[in-house]
Amino acid sequence: MPRRIAFLIFPQFQLLDAAGPIAAFEIAARIRPGAYELKIIAASAGRVASSSGATFQASRFGRADAIHTLIVAGGEGTYAALTCAATRRFRQNACKSASTASAIGPSPSCPTRSTRARRPYSERRDRRIAVS
Repeated sequence: MPRRIAFLIFPQFQLLDAAGPIAAFEIAARIRPGAYELKIIAASAGRVASSSGATFQASRFGRADAIHTLIVAGGEGTYAALTCAATRRFRQNACKSASTASAIGPSPSCPTRSTRARRPYSERRDRRIAVS
């Protein structure tokens, strides 16, 4: 039975954070055919645009307990993704049942009570220190 690897993306995800791990598992699947089943998922099915404008076709979440490994992309859209109730609920359920959960970039994979969503750098106040 293949291991189901899910890549969670959201609008304004960092392209490399999703494409890099997808490519790594795709190469591993060529070496061991049938070992992995790769799926790109999002809160809504359809095209999801990265921060660079490139899009990935994603499926709706599906069953969280059917995932062996969950990989969450990071990027500028992380803050909005963390405030999306459906995404947060799915991640929490997947983290309970998945063997492995990982985050690429600034997106926490399995949030705890102490995890706080951080605003993307572009949305933070500019705090410059005056040097005299």
